[in-house]
Amino acid sequence: MNAILNRQDEAQWALIAQSLKPCTPKLQLNFIEYFGSFSQLFESQESIDNPALNQQLQVVRRAYHAGQWQDDFESINNTLEQYQAKIIPITSEDYPPQLKQITLPPLLLYVRGNPTCLHLPQSVY
Repeated sequence: MNAILNRQDEAQWALIAQSLKPCTPKLQLNFIEYFGSFSQLFESQESIDNPALNQQLQVVRRAYHAGQWQDDFESINNTLEQYQAKIIPITSEDYPPQLKQITLPPLLLYVRGNPTCLHLPQSVY
């Protein structure tokens, strides 16, 4: 049960990151590379050795604490509920490994139905 809750929490943190205007997808990928998860981006007090990236991290964290994500977050969550969909962040084990291999992969997948289908063998003709 805790693993399920942790996955859901990570999806919520990923949605918060997406809802913050200063947190661009490329910047999110840099943060994920450093912190390993969306939750650590916000829950950790750790800074980043790279001064320019650390400055951007502080801007994102200030925007988070100012609540600049709440309206978009609530709207998207309501839509997800309405369509019985869920989010799979790039940090999830449910995220398709092949999709991670592309340049600038989507950070969030919005999924309806059975997400295990994302791991079935794929072929292109």
